[in-house]
Amino acid sequence: MKTKTAVDIITALLILLFLYDGLEKFSHLDSFRASLNSFPVVDHLTRLTSWLLPAIELFICLLLFWRRTRTTGLYAASGLLLLSTVYVANLFFSSLKPSCNCGEIIGQLTWSQVLFVNIVFTLLAGAGIIINFRTPTPVQESEQRAVYT
Repeated sequence: MKTKTAVDIITALLILLFLYDGLEKFSHLDSFRASLNSFPVVDHLTRLTSWLLPAIELFICLLLFWRRTRTTGLYAASGLLLLSTVYVANLFFSSLKPSCNCGEIIGQLTWSQVLFVNIVFTLLAGAGIIINFRTPTPVQESEQRAVYT
């Protein structure tokens, strides 16, 4: 039961992160798109990225919300966070320091703090995958009871 609670807490934190971030990007789409122009790699894909990234974040929220798709959501969250962490680490260790239009809260952080937050949430998502993998589903629990009775 404790592992189920841990997965629920991790999932709730990830939902809050992606829901906030996705809605923030959609609500300030023009400034988000303008900030993407200053980032290397995505500058030529700005129009597509400005819609696709927040849509993916909100879709991950939906995957995480339902138990049936939670494992897929944890993998998707982990993958997106890992990509984001690698990208932020690359920016942090390079001479490029574009402004971060990461929303009201994260936008106030320095690049090292943004990197730290990304690493923490990436590790949380990974821990959620591991814990979720070890947690038996209700079907598995009922099958175990049937074997032992």
